[in-house]
Amino acid sequence: MADEIVEKELWDHYSELPNPAWYEYKNNKKMKGKIITEHGNMVIEFFEKDAPNTVNNFAKLALGGFYDGLKFHRVIPGFVAQGGCPQGTGSGGPGYEILCELEGGNQVHDKGVLSMAHAGRNTGGSQFFLVHSREATQHLDKNHTCFGKVVEGLEIIEKVQQGDKFSVQIEGVEDLEEIIVETQMKTGTF
Repeated sequence: MADEIVEKELWDHYSELPNPAWYEYKNNKKMKGKIITEHGNMVIEFFEKDAPNTVNNFAKLALGGFYDGLKFHRVIPGFVAQGGCPQGTGSGGPGYEILCELEGGNQVHDKGVLSMAHAGRNTGGSQFFLVHSREATQHLDKNHTCFGKVVEGLEIIEKVQQGDKFSVQIEGVEDLEEIIVETQMKTGTF
């Protein structure tokens, strides 16, 4: 019962956040992500044209502080580093599921790609993984949504250890309140 209440509260909180893609970025700045670890930072360029809903979901969670202090709960050298589970076990999420987006042009699991983890098609939510090598992840193409790629700090991926804590920042967006105001102005909902 307590778990259901926590999941409902998470759902209520994150479902009410606006989509960052609606936000008019200052100076036409493109939104980027930054995964911060004790080993250094990884800057993520998003595939918002190929996986807009997944990018928006990830950005909303990050802007709401969901990822702050979570752990990489699964690290398999030469394969992936996975995080985003609030329980730290690989069994949790934000309390809702999102659809896979597998038709975009960037749906190839190359080294450094950020991809949505799931327990079966259309069951992703907050868990993601960073790809270590193309050779070990080819079978994931068109099965898991690729929604970004590390463009700075690629060497950090292989330094990440199971249990390492991380946080995620979204750059190009000043703060969540600013997005809410801009979204309300654009949609006419005050």
